[in-house]
Amino acid sequence: KKLYMFQESIQVIFDTENPRQGDWIGIYQASAPLNNLRDALFWMWNCDNANQNPDCGVRASGTVTFSEDKDIDWAMQWPPVPGEYKAILLRRDNDDPWEAVHVSAVFAVSVPTELNAESVVIVRKELEVLVENDIKL
Repeated sequence: KKLYMFQESIQVIFDTENPRQGDWIGIYQASAPLNNLRDALFWMWNCDNANQNPDCGVRASGTVTFSEDKDIDWAMQWPPVPGEYKAILLRRDNDDPWEAVHVSAVFAVSVPTELNAESVVIVRKELEVLVENDIKL
């Protein structure tokens, strides 16, 4: 999928020939350099495990869903701010920066179509996090 609406769950479908224990999926800004992948904005083990247990099993293929329903400590708060992103299947073979095994096509998160009070508060908080962490869009 190339476009997600603001606050919509993001589904990442993956398929790898050589899965390993501890493979994980991260959501990064589209401009993130593949040779220096550090902390993902959002991430999850490839078994769609919300408790962040890397021993949840080895999966060669499947779907991981990122949404507000996940109780996970992400670098950003859900939902992602409008912009362009990519999903990356990473290998936990060593300390960061991690090895990118597969990289998705760039996808976008749209600007909210209705700016209600909740949307404004969410976008404002996310912009504060971006500025605080000096993240470039």
